[in-house]
Amino acid sequence: MIYDLEQIKRRCDKEKGKLFTIPKDCFGKRSKGYPIYKPTTYLRKWDFRDGPDEVLSKYDLEPIRYIYCGSHTRRTQRDRDYQFYRDIVKRKKASKEIREFFVNYINYYVNEKNEDIIEVVKRFFKAKEMIFLNEKNKNVAERHINDRYLVEQAHGKKIKVLSTSPKDTTLILDKATNRLKERDIFIGEYKNSIDEMITSYVVEYIKNNKDVAEVYQLMDYYLEKVDFIESEDK
Repeated sequence: MIYDLEQIKRRCDKEKGKLFTIPKDCFGKRSKGYPIYKPTTYLRKWDFRDGPDEVLSKYDLEPIRYIYCGSHTRRTQRDRDYQFYRDIVKRKKASKEIREFFVNYINYYVNEKNEDIIEVVKRFFKAKEMIFLNEKNKNVAERHINDRYLVEQAHGKKIKVLSTSPKDTTLILDKATNRLKERDIFIGEYKNSIDEMITSYVVEYIKNNKDVAEVYQLMDYYLEKVDFIESEDK
């Protein structure tokens, strides 16, 4: 059976709230690994690189990794996962691309892998990595992570960034030319982030007596696909 978004919603509703119910002991001792009310940047990854092209194409999927990076200040990551579910399935507030990818993901695993639909939905919304930051830096970190994945995508790496709204990235990918350009509202931010990253790497390499030439090759990699806007202040 091929499900649409409404059918997935109705199937999840049959769980009577169990899908994202948070047990009282879920938080345990609330260790540093799962703090509450901590500004968080999180990463979601869905990997189809081992899937057969001809099978994936039936669901408008490709043999690549799909990437989504976001940020939040909700009680825990679990609460954000539920909010993401609501944005996609219930309120349909998420982007059309995300909603369509979610439906394709569910249908692939239910029909091709014979997996339980509820378990597939749960897995879809589980964040892979979390970075705990301060309120000011969480959105900046989100943009910079998305930007670097966009650069890798432009270089032909088998990934696709799904978090590409104006608040998610400082760069825009032109699929026709496979080049990136800066958003007008974030001029200079991406280059500054790369400069900071390279500076920290140089210090680390010098400290460990390693060849810094590798670091500058990395800098070229992250800059050569980007068309920068000249600041009017110059």
